[in-house]
Amino acid sequence: MFVTGGPVHNNRSNRPTQHHRAPVERDQRLRKEFNDTSGSSLVAGRHRPRRARLHGRAILAEMQENNSDHICFLVHGLQGAPGDLFYLANVLQRQRVLVHMVECNWGRTTDGIVAGGERVAAEIKQVVAETKSPLRFISLVGFSLGGLYVRSALGTLVDNSEAPTQVAGLEPHAVVFIATPHLGVRGFRWWHLWPRWTHGLAGLFAGLTGRELFLIDASHEPLLLRMARDRAALRALDLFRIRLLVGNLCYDLMVSAGTSLIIPHERRYRVSPASLGGYCVLESPHVRAWTIPDPSVCLSAAKQDTAADAPTHGGVFLVLYLWTRLFMFLVAFVEHQKQWAYGRLKRLRSVRARKQRDRDDAVSLELQMAMALDALTWRRYAVAFDSPWIPAHNRLVAWSRHRLGAWLWRHGRPVVEQIVAFMDLSPCVPSIAPQVELRSPSDELSK
Repeated sequence: MFVTGGPVHNNRSNRPTQHHRAPVERDQRLRKEFNDTSGSSLVAGRHRPRRARLHGRAILAEMQENNSDHICFLVHGLQGAPGDLFYLANVLQRQRVLVHMVECNWGRTTDGIVAGGERVAAEIKQVVAETKSPLRFISLVGFSLGGLYVRSALGTLVDNSEAPTQVAGLEPHAVVFIATPHLGVRGFRWWHLWPRWTHGLAGLFAGLTGRELFLIDASHEPLLLRMARDRAALRALDLFRIRLLVGNLCYDLMVSAGTSLIIPHERRYRVSPASLGGYCVLESPHVRAWTIPDPSVCLSAAKQDTAADAPTHGGVFLVLYLWTRLFMFLVAFVEHQKQWAYGRLKRLRSVRARKQRDRDDAVSLELQMAMALDALTWRRYAVAFDSPWIPAHNRLVAWSRHRLGAWLWRHGRPVVEQIVAFMDLSPCVPSIAPQVELRSPSDELSK
């Protein structure tokens, strides 16, 4: 019914139905639960997704009751989420270590490594400041792109003194990089065989972060090269007692062993541990792992590798060109055909020279980054899974954002447990501490 001289009312549309009330009531209930446990979640932020708040509440629900003085931060990778590293968080909690899965980059991993590193540094400082437990040690674990976030954040977290000894006001213990592309990705696997203009397509899918990973964000000095030369970040890395690199030797479609283990001359998709002098430390039905000694990063090895490839390609082009010239001379024997052949040879030489320059530039950049990072002492842990049908990148951390993923990548659990063993957490934890059983994020969301 319409009333003359007044606004038009639609009673049917304004009536709060049960369908409209349910989301409102659910949001109010979740907001009340989050406010009740805000002291344990430690990370404030009204703009964080609701699922992120639930992840933080699930991980840190009883954190204040744990009397451990060691806190470990887990940083996810590109297009990742805090729940990706949930199994790793469980294993660390069994070692009586306080665990915080960084949430600030959830859904914001394409705006560059520096921006993500600043957010990670700010969240680490906030968590350390708001933790009621007396903290003493700090450890950092970065998975894939998360490792570059950690390196970028360390330049901010380290003390400003000339001889820094603390990171975020705590004593650094272990820093772990799992499948982290320290040298970028363009010079490894099949990427270096693609035309260089195709590398620019990474910006369409991963924004500024993709261009930085392909070393095309700057013409002379890409970001990853500047990060490798950053003295503040290198000093911060040097403060950690344990520096561990973890990478896949095969079946990793994202990050190959050459860039994750900082071996610039190793560009193969499948790498034999015997060629790296590995010592087997883990052998299970679906995965094996080796410790790799420090490889010699030298320019001569890369030059020999490049020089070994160059005569092969040059000889093929020369033979093809000679046979083409002979055939054309016998069939046509005309001047314009000779000119076409000479022009074709010039273009082939130009293309070959350009590809060689691009290859030399890539090798030079990767060698410079590797030599800068190799100034530190690293422990290298190489992993090889048995099946190529399941991507090895996520298996390396037993990716467990949801139950299907936890089952699909379950074969990586022995690797995660071995990584925690390599972190040598025993000197940093108290002798007696309550056991905290974590709840799965899927269980929290189902409530």
